[in-house]
Amino acid sequence: MSFVNPLPDSPLGQLLCGQHFINNLPVGLFITARFDKLWWKYEHSRAYRMAYVEAGHISQTFQLVATALGLSTWLTGALADDQVETLLGIEDSAEQALFFVGCGQSDGQVMCKELKALLSSRDSQQ
Repeated sequence: MSFVNPLPDSPLGQLLCGQHFINNLPVGLFITARFDKLWWKYEHSRAYRMAYVEAGHISQTFQLVATALGLSTWLTGALADDQVETLLGIEDSAEQALFFVGCGQSDGQVMCKELKALLSSRDSQQ
């Protein structure tokens, strides 16, 4: 695991396809795979399967540890690929972002303020 870049000034939710309820997330991790290394070990389509199996193992361990520490967890595979690759500095490489996991203290709200505002504006238009 390595630190690549600070987050951009735009909300993290934009990188995660409009999932703005994580904009104030204190800890987040993009899980990536280096397919060039996987193709060296698995010279067939199993490389893709193993990448996702390992991403699942990492995300499960992350969630178990965070939960044991009393933190709420959140994960998604909905990524704005081009923007995430630019942030991570992996564009034009064999490395791909597969998943995102995060944790922190929950405020107990199901909807973020951005989603509430969107729904309110939609209701007022009807």
